[in-house]
Amino acid sequence: MCLDPFLQSRLLRAAASKTFGAIGRNNISNLVMQRMHMGNLEGLLWCLLSSAPSLDRLNFLWEQFTFWMEAVDAQHRALGMRASTTLMSFAALLLPHFEGSPDVPEVGDMAARLSLSIGDPEETIGCDAMESLYWLTRILLHQRGQDMRGADEMFGECPLEPSQVQCYRDLARVGEVLRKILSEEQNRSFLQRTILAIHHGRMHVKTPALVFLYAILGETSLLIGDKEEEVPGRIMRKLVLMKCCHEPPKELQGHSLLLRPPLLSSLQQPPGPPAERAPNHQEHESPSMSDDDI
Repeated sequence: MCLDPFLQSRLLRAAASKTFGAIGRNNISNLVMQRMHMGNLEGLLWCLLSSAPSLDRLNFLWEQFTFWMEAVDAQHRALGMRASTTLMSFAALLLPHFEGSPDVPEVGDMAARLSLSIGDPEETIGCDAMESLYWLTRILLHQRGQDMRGADEMFGECPLEPSQVQCYRDLARVGEVLRKILSEEQNRSFLQRTILAIHHGRMHVKTPALVFLYAILGETSLLIGDKEEEVPGRIMRKLVLMKCCHEPPKELQGHSLLLRPPLLSSLQQPPGPPAERAPNHQEHESPSMSDDDI
């Protein structure tokens, strides 16, 4: 499908608006329409990605759903993450045809946003985020000519009732796998997103963001030691320090990935608004695209 990126974005927004606009009205006919719109959206994603499969194209299409994946409403987050997982699985199918470099810097931000969604209060969203991240990891390994089974290292043993500290360790393991796969610029992009999340994200995002910050820098042991009872308090102290002092913890200062001004300045600057926001579904019960959007 040879369309200008601007037109592709508008087309995706129009299709997504139909799908997400059906949320909240759980009658049978509405659910049928929502499934039909989701099928149409998936078909459109396949066409747009398969026309020129690459990490650049994958990132461009994925970004169209970040508004919904990070929405306040859990239903919007769930449907947005489901679209992300579908897109990533399509990309995995198209891997033999992928072109271009694996070192797209924006992929680090993509990996960070998916990683931060693993700890979503809604379990299904966290599972979908993990699945998306798994496919993304396999894609990166393939593009680098490495064994795609390396993505399996993100998964450890899953106890029936994991402790809070075990959950932190599971997150750290994901971050450590990504640190080895991502390029330096992609790791910096990942860190940028985690720092912003620590300072400006919702509460359930801040703690995973701190864990990923240490993991991407290769310093997990400094945050999660052997004494489990000390870990929660240590994490809270680090979060308060970063929030109040606008600087990374002392043991991380001087790390090469944090030295450049852009990362350090992000401690004090809130994230700017996206260049083009999707319709605000929190303010309108039944959103529709304007004439300019279609």
